[in-house]
Amino acid sequence: MTSSKYLKDIWENIFSIGKTVSICFLIFSGAYIFQNSLIHITKDVFTEHLFVDLHLGNLSDIISMLFFLCTVLFLILQFKNGRVPTPKSIVIYLTILSINYAIFRKAVDFDYYYLFGTPPIAYLDLLNCFLPLYFLRYRVHSEVKTDSTLPSFVEDRFDKKSKDLYSRTEVAKEIANLISNTVNKSAFAIAIIGKWGAGKTVFLRFLENNLKSQNEIVHFNPWKVTDVKQIYYSFFKSFSKALSKYDKNAAKDVKKYAEFLTEIDDENSFAKIVKAVFSAFEDEKDLSEKFDTINKSLNVIGKRFIVFVDDLDRLTGKEIIQTLKLIRNVADFSNVFFVVALDYQYTHGAMIKTQEVAFEEKYLQKIFQFEFVLAPVKKDFIVDQLRKMLSVDAMDGNEQAQFNIALNQLIFDKGDYVTTLFPDMTFEGDLESAIENMRDLIRFVNSFKTVYSKLKGEVDVYDLMMLELIKLKSVYTYQLIAERKIITGSKDHVQTHFVFDKDTFEKIFSEAEHTSNLDKSLVKSLVSNLFRSPSKIKPRSIIYPGSFEIYIYQELFQNISIKDWNVGRASSAIEFCNAIKQWETEGKGNSIDQLLSSMTTFANFEEFKKYVTVFLMMAETPAKRNWLMMAYSQFSRPSLLRQQYKISDGDIKDLVNLLLTNTNIPIYARSEFSSFFLQEVLQNKSETIGDKQFWYYHLTKLFIEFIRKTDTVDQLSYEIYWNLIEEIDPVTNQLKLTNRANKLMSIYLTKVKDKYGKYILRPYYNPPDEKFTFDPWLIQIFGSLENVITFINSINSQDELFKSAKKYLTEYSRINLEGKSYFTVTSTEKDRILILIRQLHAQQ
Repeated sequence: MTSSKYLKDIWENIFSIGKTVSICFLIFSGAYIFQNSLIHITKDVFTEHLFVDLHLGNLSDIISMLFFLCTVLFLILQFKNGRVPTPKSIVIYLTILSINYAIFRKAVDFDYYYLFGTPPIAYLDLLNCFLPLYFLRYRVHSEVKTDSTLPSFVEDRFDKKSKDLYSRTEVAKEIANLISNTVNKSAFAIAIIGKWGAGKTVFLRFLENNLKSQNEIVHFNPWKVTDVKQIYYSFFKSFSKALSKYDKNAAKDVKKYAEFLTEIDDENSFAKIVKAVFSAFEDEKDLSEKFDTINKSLNVIGKRFIVFVDDLDRLTGKEIIQTLKLIRNVADFSNVFFVVALDYQYTHGAMIKTQEVAFEEKYLQKIFQFEFVLAPVKKDFIVDQLRKMLSVDAMDGNEQAQFNIALNQLIFDKGDYVTTLFPDMTFEGDLESAIENMRDLIRFVNSFKTVYSKLKGEVDVYDLMMLELIKLKSVYTYQLIAERKIITGSKDHVQTHFVFDKDTFEKIFSEAEHTSNLDKSLVKSLVSNLFRSPSKIKPRSIIYPGSFEIYIYQELFQNISIKDWNVGRASSAIEFCNAIKQWETEGKGNSIDQLLSSMTTFANFEEFKKYVTVFLMMAETPAKRNWLMMAYSQFSRPSLLRQQYKISDGDIKDLVNLLLTNTNIPIYARSEFSSFFLQEVLQNKSETIGDKQFWYYHLTKLFIEFIRKTDTVDQLSYEIYWNLIEEIDPVTNQLKLTNRANKLMSIYLTKVKDKYGKYILRPYYNPPDEKFTFDPWLIQIFGSLENVITFINSINSQDELFKSAKKYLTEYSRINLEGKSYFTVTSTEKDRILILIRQLHAQQ
C-alpha cells in the first residue's frame, strides 16, 4: 500500500465520503439526542432478557483473549497483503465506537462485566471494538508497477484523455456556439462524419466541453444495447434521467412513452395483441398525447438537451435504421439536438444490406440537417507521433540512425530512391498509405515494439517496419508471407534471395472470399517494396533465406547475433578471427558470408587494415580461398583507396609490407596474396602495387620461411612453390617458375624425400584409368631427367606406393625421352595402385 494512493482515493471520492460522514453524523446525533429512549430499549430488550442469566468466569476470559488474538492476527494478515479499510468503512467504524462510548459506556443504567474481573476493559468493549473490524471493507491501495527500462504498450484511450491531437478544438467551439444559439421546434440532427479511428469520439468530447455549462447533456450509446427492440427504451431511460432534474412528471411521461413504444415495436408482444383488439383507435391518440405532453414540458423548461450518439458505425444495419428512426420520428422533440458520430461509408453500406429503405443516401440526408466531415489526419503528424511513441530521439546514435534511415525510406521511398528535390510535391510513401489514423498507428506501434524488443539489433529496421505494416493492413497476407506462399526464390541473382510472386498473389486473392474489403493494391505495393532487390546490400534483409526465419520465428537459429558480430568487430584482429572460426565450427558460415558481403566500406583506414588482416588470417588452406579473394579485392583499385582514406601510395605499400611480415597470417595466405599482385605486374595492369622485384623478394622469402618451418609434404608446399612464376611457355602453355623457386624446391624435397616418395606416382587422368605418370614438376625442379632419377634412387622408403613408383622408373624415363606424358599399367596393377593412393589420402 502507498499512502499517496490512499490519499488520492480519498480525494477522488471526497463527495461520496462526505455523504457517508454526513449520514453517520446524523445517526450519531439522533442517537445522542434520543439516548434515554435508546438506553431504555436496550435495557428492556437485551439487559433484562438476553444477558440476565449470563455466567462469566475464567473460561470467558480465555475466550476473550483468543478473540483478541484472532482479531490481531486477522489485521496483520490484511496489512501484510496490503489491504486497509476503505475511508467509508473507517467512518462507519468510528461512528459505532462513538455511539458505544458516548452513550452506552457512560450510562449509569448498566453494570459491565470486566475482563479478569478488573476495570477498565469490559467484555462488551472487546466485542464492540473488534467485532466490527471483521465486517469492514478492506482494499489494496497501490500503484501498478512498471519498469521504465523496458518497453510498454501504447493505450488507445485518446478519447478518454480528450487530447486535441488533430487541432480541432476551435472547430468544435464554433459548432457548439451554433448549437447554443439555435432554438428548434423539432429535433435537430448533426452528423459528425469520419472514418474508423478518425477521432470522432474525441471530437464529441470537445463539443460536450463547450456545451455542458448551458445545456443538458445526454449520452446514448446504442452499441451497448443487446437487443434492437430495446434501443427506444434505452434511449428514453437516459433521456428521462436528464429530464427529471427539471420536471419529474415529464420524466415519468417519458418512461411511459418509452414503454408504450417498446410494446408497439415488439411484433410478438402480447400487449400489442390486447391493445390491437380492445384499443385499436386509442393507441394512436395516447401516443400523440404523450408526445405533446413531453414536448410542452421541454418548451416550458427552456433548456436544450444535447444527445450524443456514438459508435453508430459498430451497429448492424437494422440497429442503424432503428436509431435513425428514433432521431427523426420517435424523439423529434423541441430543443433537442442529436449529435451523431458515424462512418458514412460503413453506415451507408450496412443500410443497403438490410433492404429496408430505398435511396439510402437521400434517407440519411433527410435525417441530418448538418453534416460535419472530420479532416483526415495530416501525414507529418503521424510520423511525429510515431517517433514519439518509439522514443526515436532518445535512442543512442547508431540505433537512432537506423530508425531515421528506415523512416525516410517509408515516408519518401516509392522505388529505390529518396527524393528531396521537390519537397512541396504531393507525395505519399508506404507509411502514410498504410497508417490512416491514430488507431492504426497505435496498433502498428504495439505490434512493432513487441517484435523489436526481442530482435533489436538483429534485423533491418526498415524491413521489420514494412512487415508490420503488411500485418496491420492484412494479417492474411502476413501469414501467406510466413508460409512462403507468395514469395519464391530468385534464380537470376548472385546471392539467393526471395522475390514477390505477384501472379500467385493475384490468384489467391481472387479466390479468397474474406478479402473483398482489403485494399489489395496497397497490400500488393507493400509486399512488392519489401521483397525488391535493394541497391545497397543489407546484412539482415528479409529477402535472404537465412534472415527470413529471424523475422518470422523471431529466433536467430544459425545466424550470428549482430551484437556478437559488433563485439568481434570492435576487438583485435586475432580475437575477431578466433570468433569467426568459432562461428564456422557452429555451422554459421552462410551468416558470416552475408554479414561480410554487406560491408562495402569501412569507417577509416585503421578498420580497413584490421579487416584485411582478418581475411588473410582466415585463409589457412586452399579450401579457404574465398577469404583470400576478399582480402585481394580490397586492393583492386589503389586509386580508390587513396581517395577514400586520404592516403598515399607509400601508405598502401607499407600496409602490404606489414601484412606480408605478419606471422599471425598463415604463410600460404601471404604467399597466395602476393602472387595475385605479381600476376598483375606480369600482365601489365594499369594500376599495380609494387614491381616484379618487390614481389619476387617477398615470395621467395615466404617460401624460405615455409621450408624452414615445415617437414611434411602436402599440396600446400606446391601452392607456395607455384606462386614464384616467371612466365607461361607460349608453346606448351606450362608454367615456368624462377630458378630460385626450383632450387628452393629441390632443397625442400631432398630434405623430406623419405616422406615425399609416396607422392611421386600419380594417375594421369581424373577419373583415373590405366594411364599413370610421375610428379610433372620433377624435371623443372631438379633440372634434368638424370637428376630426377638420381633423386628417386636416393630415397630409402619401404612405402608400397614408392616401391611402385620405383618399379616404373624405367617407363618414366622412356616416356620422357620419347616426349610422352604417361605410361600404361595393367588393369590389376591399376586397381592395386589406386587402392594405395586412396589409403594415402585417407591418412591425410
